[in-house]
Amino acid sequence: MSFEYPRMGKCVKYIRKSEDVVEVTDYLTNQSFECNMEVTAFIRKLDGKRDPFSIPTTLSYEDVCFILDELEKMNFFEQSRIRRGFGEILIGLWYPRNTKDLKKFAKYWNTLLMIIWIPFTVVGGIFGYTILTGQGFEYNAVGFFLGIIITIIIHELSHAFAAVAFGARAFELGIGLTNFVMVCAYTMTDGELICDRMKRAQGLFAGVESGLFLAGAFAILGYLFTSANDFMMSAATASVIMSVTNILFISGFD
Repeated sequence: MSFEYPRMGKCVKYIRKSEDVVEVTDYLTNQSFECNMEVTAFIRKLDGKRDPFSIPTTLSYEDVCFILDELEKMNFFEQSRIRRGFGEILIGLWYPRNTKDLKKFAKYWNTLLMIIWIPFTVVGGIFGYTILTGQGFEYNAVGFFLGIIITIIIHELSHAFAAVAFGARAFELGIGLTNFVMVCAYTMTDGELICDRMKRAQGLFAGVESGLFLAGAFAILGYLFTSANDFMMSAATASVIMSVTNILFISGFD
């Protein structure tokens, strides 16, 4: 999807340096510049949907032309939701807005995850072992496939919410192709700016925690509902595989 008019990239941060000075930084390119509040208000309205010259502003026609030219030179504009590189294609699906509600929800999500992932992993492991050494289970392709999809979604959301919970930004979540053949999902955050090492580590490990939690939850459900045993254990197997590949830092799963 391309845009009819200039659109500021979704990975742009606006940091107020003083009463009338804002630092504008593109997280992807690391390009930055400073401008006043009037220019900031103008460029934040560049959404790709309307003609920049129709945006209400006290800036002159010449000023608008100059600003647009400079932003284009510094690659601040998003040309499409699809980005292409050598051997890779990335498709942005969700661009979280940095709102108070998002921050509050992210804190709840991350706190709950840190509390429940170990108990669910342990109990699920016990129940899963009981099933394997007892009646066993037959591989269910639908359960395995859905287990992968659910694990990927929760994995990336956990990365994003952990970053937001600790004061960072989640810019974009999406899917893509890397190394020509590896299907991947990704989350773009500036979590590396989190100063506290333990919080930064939680941001990195949140995806694995969610995968192990899901594996345990699926195994528990398989134990409790024997009619869905094959489906749930296949889903649990998928979650375990995804979590292990993530720990091993295999491209496309981190």
